[in-house]
Amino acid sequence: MPETKDKSYMEKIEVRNEDHFRKVKEFARNNGLLEQLEDRLQFLADYSPDWETKCVLAPDFAPYSFYFNMMRRDTPESEWQFWFGGGLIFFQGSGWSIHT
Repeated sequence: MPETKDKSYMEKIEVRNEDHFRKVKEFARNNGLLEQLEDRLQFLADYSPDWETKCVLAPDFAPYSFYFNMMRRDTPESEWQFWFGGGLIFFQGSGWSIHT
């Protein structure tokens, strides 16, 4: 069985800690939650139709969780600008939820 249907979210997500990211995905896979996690990652990757966006993920203090900074720019030539921050937080029994 393939790990995921579509990894296009990785084109728009910058992972600041690959080891944490790998461990969270392994936890999700081992607990039948990989599709739900990847749906949340895809949501973050596709957040805005109006600007080019990039989601920067880093470990959160909550287990199996991330905090994120959403970055945006008007054109491919412009600089990335901080837009807003939030968390991709794991809740036992319900999976990952996005909080801003």
